[in-house]
Amino acid sequence: MTVVQCTGLKKSYGAQTVLDDLSFSLKEGSVTFLLGLNGAGKTTLLKLIAGLLYPDAGEIAYKEKKLGSLIDSPKFYGNLSAYDNLRYYAMVQGVNPGNLVKALKAVRLDPNNRKAVKGFSLGMKQRLGIAMALLGDYNLVVLDEPFTGLDPAGMEEIRELIRNINRNTNKTFLISSHLLAEAEGVATDYAILHGGKIVTEFSHANIESVCRRIRATATRDSINKCLALLAQYGDRLFWRERGSDLWIFLQEATREELESLLALLAGDGPAQVEQCTLKEYFLALTERGSQHAFCS
Repeated sequence: MTVVQCTGLKKSYGAQTVLDDLSFSLKEGSVTFLLGLNGAGKTTLLKLIAGLLYPDAGEIAYKEKKLGSLIDSPKFYGNLSAYDNLRYYAMVQGVNPGNLVKALKAVRLDPNNRKAVKGFSLGMKQRLGIAMALLGDYNLVVLDEPFTGLDPAGMEEIRELIRNINRNTNKTFLISSHLLAEAEGVATDYAILHGGKIVTEFSHANIESVCRRIRATATRDSINKCLALLAQYGDRLFWRERGSDLWIFLQEATREELESLLALLAGDGPAQVEQCTLKEYFLALTERGSQHAFCS
């Protein structure tokens, strides 16, 4: 079931268009990572979904607009304890204070610990920020770059925290990131934001079928054939130059389409379908503009 449906979203800051006719859906119970390069507009999209900004055009439909968010750096009163920070936040936001202990325990912070937040590690502060996002017992939690500044141990701690909350409560998470490693072991779904649009969405369950490439010898004939193929496959086809090889990617490729591409390219040299990593797929997808220029 869809908990959020974004349709035709547009958002500009002055002359700069950040989101351009963007459409996106979020599945209930998922941990969806919104991936994109720095400056891609991830924070803007999250602020629109969280209601902190309004779109210039388009609409956002919610199954139930009941969400908590951690966007930008969490703000705390350094001289107060974690419990007292949450109590103040609950009072300001009009949230049921009966959830304070539950939220702190969910992020493995002791409600009885009176230690001032100014003495917390970065990881503890991030967990407290997530507790704020959980305080209203929301069914959707929106987190903007929650792993920023954490060491590998701290990152794994936050990943485990999100996994456990999702598993035990079926809360839906939408998490922005520009580092693919942050999604490992926790993401159920991915959406890649580039050029003001969501250029692809896929689940972790079918990541192997998504992350496939054709490796072919990068002769001039191969390049020219790639250009000819663009008309047939449109934006589904993109590529990267890797030394003497050409890596060709085709989104949502059927077996028949892959076989057709292989038959077309094989005459110029070796060509075969290979598994690739999510990182290789992401880089090829987000660098497709420069690759089109290379082949023109």
